[in-house]
Amino acid sequence: MRTTPQGVHQSGLGTDVNLRTYLMDVLPRLGDWPTTRVAELASAAWKAVHLKIS
Repeated sequence: MRTTPQGVHQSGLGTDVNLRTYLMDVLPRLGDWPTTRVAELASAAWKAVHLKIS
């Protein structure tokens, strides 16, 4: 599956995720992130975790 910049942006729509903040946090993790946990990097899941932290 090929992800386009539009696809990445659209995945954050409706979740009130700041795209720049999200990508700056998620992109550096991708190289070491286990494929079994990739769903945790989806924008809605990422937002849920970051709401608990802040």
